[in-house]
Amino acid sequence: MSLETQVYTEEEIEHMRESVDRKGVLACRNEVDLQNFYVSKIKEICERNRYSLNTLAVAVRLFKLFFLENTLLEMDGKHTMLAAIFLAAKIDNNHLTVDVLAKRIPNINSSLVVHLEFSVLSQTATRLWYPNILSVLRGNLALLSLQLENPETSAELYRNTKNKIVAAVQTDAILKIPPTQLVLSVLCLEGTEMGIDMDRHVHTIQALSGNNSLAASISACAVSIKKHIEENIPADKAELKETDRKILLYRKQ
Repeated sequence: MSLETQVYTEEEIEHMRESVDRKGVLACRNEVDLQNFYVSKIKEICERNRYSLNTLAVAVRLFKLFFLENTLLEMDGKHTMLAAIFLAAKIDNNHLTVDVLAKRIPNINSSLVVHLEFSVLSQTATRLWYPNILSVLRGNLALLSLQLENPETSAELYRNTKNKIVAAVQTDAILKIPPTQLVLSVLCLEGTEMGIDMDRHVHTIQALSGNNSLAASISACAVSIKKHIEENIPADKAELKETDRKILLYRKQ
């Protein structure tokens, strides 16, 4: 059976977000900024608990997918964030409890996290498939190491690429670019910056895959990922607080 990760165009993502009913309370841009704040917290929690890069990627993807069709006016962001991590950790074969996951996070309702886990699962079930991107990265580096003479260069490339993948998966690139292409594109970005001939590696992968358009796709994806990372600047704290205030006022009505 062939499994493919569902991806979206920029236009599809924008249309889905704009179609969410925010009751005239929130602007789409302001809510997306607040959602991105929660994404940054997903990264912090995953790093603090030493969850894998794949758990981080899947958790962010689940959170972003869920809020393509829902709004923070109706769904609590903090608990949904934890539910996405909880579900992603299970998919990545991490055994944990909500209490362990929510350590150091005040005012958490464990029952609500579990309830929201089922909500996230039910709305994203057909889009859950996401291959282990760390395995994809290691596979590419194993092949690339045949081209590199210095093991230290390979180790440095691995570290740099992994760090940039962490940055990339926190953006909408996680919704727009297939995981194997995302990894290879980031690898090419880092390798090129280190002076490595990445064209040779890409054409090797292209020949092995039989995909004659792969090189062009990787080039386009690399440009897109670089732009996403550069534009992923945290929103003004005052604006985030104002958005959160509007949400709280709406819920009290």
